[in-house]
Amino acid sequence: MSEFSNVDIVLVEPQGAHNMGSCARVLKNTGFENLVLVNPADFRNDDAYSMACKAKDLLLRARVCRDIDEALEGVKLVAGTTRRKGKFREPLLTMEEALPLIYDVSRRNRVAVLFGREDRGLENPVLSRCDILFEIPSDEAYPSLNLSHAVMVVCHNLFMMSGKKAEHRIVACPKEDVERMYEHLERVLRLLGYGDPDRRGEFLLESVMRNFRKLFGRTSLMKKEVNMIRGILTRIERKFQEEG
Repeated sequence: MSEFSNVDIVLVEPQGAHNMGSCARVLKNTGFENLVLVNPADFRNDDAYSMACKAKDLLLRARVCRDIDEALEGVKLVAGTTRRKGKFREPLLTMEEALPLIYDVSRRNRVAVLFGREDRGLENPVLSRCDILFEIPSDEAYPSLNLSHAVMVVCHNLFMMSGKKAEHRIVACPKEDVERMYEHLERVLRLLGYGDPDRRGEFLLESVMRNFRKLFGRTSLMKKEVNMIRGILTRIERKFQEEG
């Protein structure tokens, strides 16, 4: 079994067959084996095969998914790559902060690392599914990386960590339990007046929830931590009921 058998390298709507072939070669160079393609352009052609070289087998067994939901089934930590900044991309981790977390969590849990399409990267609906977002450092004069180059930087850095023993063995809480916690949190925030029926209220609630997702995503919550948070939320709800 590969050192990185729990890590899915997910290309979201890749457009270039040559890039998909190059990414397959990168995975094979660095000991990865799980290439996931979400709604890709055609890649079963000579352009892709020539770039994949001796990684053609890995390319041909790539898991092809119709949408991001299918790609993330069973995944416990979702990490997205981005070069752009904005309200939907905060807080943004450095690669040095993100990769040790990805490596550590992947020792015992399924992890997905997402790369966006060549022309516009990851879009907001996909970004909202990410537990953490990180930036690959590059020169400000020309920060945009080729897709296969971005995959190479991430995979090679994780590969270089593989000879080191991780300090912890994090067993992440199942994704569906974490999502139920977020739903519970949103209900309690509405009780507290967040999300009042006006544009500012909804914007504030969305902003707070987005930041909570990024905050908890960085820590990779364990089951007991999710239970603790939901216990606190339940006590708040009961207090409101008693006083209501």
